[in-house]
Amino acid sequence: MVDRDIVGGNWIEVPAGKYKKNARTLSHCQLEFNCLYSDLISHAAEGDYSKMAPFRVLSFDIECAGRKGHFPEANHDPVIQIANLVSLQGEDQPFVRNVMTLKSCAPIVGVDVMSFEAEREVLLAWR
Repeated sequence: MVDRDIVGGNWIEVPAGKYKKNARTLSHCQLEFNCLYSDLISHAAEGDYSKMAPFRVLSFDIECAGRKGHFPEANHDPVIQIANLVSLQGEDQPFVRNVMTLKSCAPIVGVDVMSFEAEREVLLAWR
C-alpha cells in the first residue's frame, strides 16, 4: 500500500487490459481478478474521489421451524426461510428482494421466491 500511495478507504483503479479474470474462482466475491500491484492507480481523496462509494446494505430475516416454547437451536430446528433486501445507501427502494424457502411458499408480489428441497440447499443459496 505504501509503494502505491494507497490509504485505507481511497479509490483505486485498475486500467483496462491490465487485469485478468481468474479462470477458477477462489472466493464468493462478485469480482475476482489478478493484476500486478504496479498497475494499480491510487486516487488522492480530492474532487470526485473525495466522495465515499455508496454502501450496499443487506437486511435479512431468518425463520426457523421452532419447537413450541424453545428458542430455535441449529441441531433441532431447521431454517425454513431466509428473506433478503439489498439497498444502495441513499436510495428509497431496495434493488434486490428475494426469499429462499424450504419446500415451497405462496408467490410474493415483487419478490424473487426460490424454493429448495433441503435446508442445506437454502443455506448454500443464501451464501
